[in-house]
Amino acid sequence: MRKTAFLYLLVIFSITAGFSQSGSNNSSNLNDKLGQIGSGYAQSYLQPIGDAFGADINSGFFHTAHIESGFHLYFGIKGFAANVPDADKTMSFDYNDPNAVVTDPTTGLTVYQGPAHVHAQGPSVFGSKDVRGTATFKYTDLTGTHTVTDSTISGLVDASIIPLGMPQVTVGSIFGTDFTLRYIPSISLGDYGSIGFWGFGVRHSISQYLGNSIPVDIAVQLAWQSLTIQDSTGANILKTSAFLANAEVSKSFSILTLYGALQKESSSMDISYKFKSPDGSITEPIAFSLDAKNTFRVVVGATLGLGPLTLNADYDAGSTTIYSGGLGFSF
Repeated sequence: MRKTAFLYLLVIFSITAGFSQSGSNNSSNLNDKLGQIGSGYAQSYLQPIGDAFGADINSGFFHTAHIESGFHLYFGIKGFAANVPDADKTMSFDYNDPNAVVTDPTTGLTVYQGPAHVHAQGPSVFGSKDVRGTATFKYTDLTGTHTVTDSTISGLVDASIIPLGMPQVTVGSIFGTDFTLRYIPSISLGDYGSIGFWGFGVRHSISQYLGNSIPVDIAVQLAWQSLTIQDSTGANILKTSAFLANAEVSKSFSILTLYGALQKESSSMDISYKFKSPDGSITEPIAFSLDAKNTFRVVVGATLGLGPLTLNADYDAGSTTIYSGGLGFSF
């Protein structure tokens, strides 16, 4: 269990505090990186991870629209990979920060705290680890209007595909309804922090009301999910909540089943961290939420039933492109 959790932490890009090179501007630890930037910069920096995580965990809940009458059971591993386009690896934007902290780039000392207009550019969380961004502050104080440009942080991991995986169990049916559970208990890894995940889905057969009038299986499904990551002190760093509703259709040909769906979905990510100025004179708790851009997808896929062994793969087209697959056993 400890090894599984450790690998899971690696998959989600060292978000907890244990993967640190503390104090370095090029730290591989997201918590350390965020501690060097304000909320306005952090929101654009982290938007791609909110998009990828939300798209990933809203994937793979089904591999057929057929719901058997009587008892059936599926258990296996589902894997997902969200595509990160090149445009999401960099960012360039302007914003007004009501509580900007401006430091002298030469001395690292805080020279101003207050309202400022900021132009930021550089890598996002999925951008280059070898390039640091910049933030240009324009502010006015008693001595006049000033412009200061300072370096910020590099990307956390340079990636075009963001993978995620989890165990899944489906059991049914009751009046044409089955239930799906995804669960990873909250696992503490000492200095590595902790991670926990749960997901629950309910699916209902529409085909049972249509008899033999149509040659395909049809079902509808709802699902809710939550992924929480804490640092070694027990404080939340990241929490993703997701919801989906879909309409599924499938057609079986011997051992092959072709399936598809139209899916409406949403997900949001809550971020919490502490900003600390380079000279240590200012420490500020920061918290905000990000909504993922993927709100609708079209799913197309295929399943092979080789006795109890069930293999499936699908392609999900939406604002974020996702590839999903599963390996499990059906009884």
